Amino acid sequence: DALDRTVADTPRGRWILSSRISAAVLDAPTPREALDRVAPDHPVMLTADTGHGSVLNSAALRALGYGERTSDPPGGRFLRDRDGRLTGVLLEYANTNAVMRQVGRRSTAVHRAALQQAAAEALPLGITSLQGIASNIAPKPTLHALHRLALPLRLRLIPMPTTDAEAPLSAWRTAERIWPLPKDGSVRVAGVKWMLDGTPLERQAALRAPYADRPGEAGAINFSDADLRVRLRAALAQLPGAAHQLLLHTCGDRSAEQVLRLMRELAP
Repeated sequence: DALDRTVADTPRGRWILSSRISAAVLDAPTPREALDRVAPDHPVMLTADTGHGSVLNSAALRALGYGERTSDPPGGRFLRDRDGRLTGVLLEYANTNAVMRQVGRRSTAVHRAALQQAAAEALPLGITSLQGIASNIAPKPTLHALHRLALPLRLRLIPMPTTDAEAPLSAWRTAERIWPLPKDGSVRVAGVKWMLDGTPLERQAALRAPYADRPGEAGAINFSDADLRVRLRAALAQLPGAAHQLLLHTCGDRSAEQVLRLMRELAP
């Protein structure tokens, strides 16, 4: 009903987005078809409030370059029906990649307005420093906006690379060279975050025992031991005090075990 009302007030072809949807929407068997019936002419992307999954309609899948033969990306999954057709549910890095593809198409003006709004909301509360995981802001338009934008607070952006060719970690480094950050240190790009699993709400946190309400399901680890070793070795190879501190999202006990085991192995 909410989407139907939104469609009525939205010009045809314009994106309809939300990041406040219950993770329960990811359990719908065919959300793509349900969204298509209500919004056949608008790209629709509804992201669960956990940030670890989205549902998309056919117009959104097409707009982002996804088709029935699109393969799962590293660390993520496109759910499919029995015929192999995309259901519209994207999990983990399939979702993260899609979000970044969508926001990467937004203009510098949109990113500038978002940064200004964040500062305007923070300062009246006495907040003078912000740090944010860059999970839904794109490197090029963000740093382009910040290049000439004098924000009245300190800002630290923590890159969250996708596993998509469109937004690797190097995209932040390239953008920094094109649009250098202020020399006074008021804006920094520092750190790097990877997600190793999801959360219990969408049953994607990697557990050592099955979920009580999902016999046979225990979540999933996004990266193999070999993949995680590469990221840990890169962090260890940095000089002391380097800017790119490694952050790892681990929610389940199985993903935590993976991190601790490999850390002991590589740097006891």
